[in-house]
Amino acid sequence: MALELKYTGVDVTFEIEEEFLEDLEHIGSTYVDDILSQMNDICLSIDNRRNQIQTFAGVSHAGSPLFFELTVLKEEGRHPYFIEVTEITADDYLDYLLLKKPLKATPS
Repeated sequence: MALELKYTGVDVTFEIEEEFLEDLEHIGSTYVDDILSQMNDICLSIDNRRNQIQTFAGVSHAGSPLFFELTVLKEEGRHPYFIEVTEITADDYLDYLLLKKPLKATPS
């Protein structure tokens, strides 16, 4: 499912799977704006990888800290396609830091 802004003249920077919306609903409205903002921020830095799923980790401080993982597909000439967002532990997030794959950083 593509997010499409109508009548605003603003370009869409990413697409999302319908189940992604359900994942966000499960995480809670407190964190949604912050997660979407972080997704938008990394759209230009996601590597193009044909038919290869990539994962990134982030943390939201909109409430108590929430660590999360994003699953995304990015192919040449296409917008990033976010498939899933899930809550993860702080230890899992630290693993992403060691792999240099947190949000707000260029994936390696």
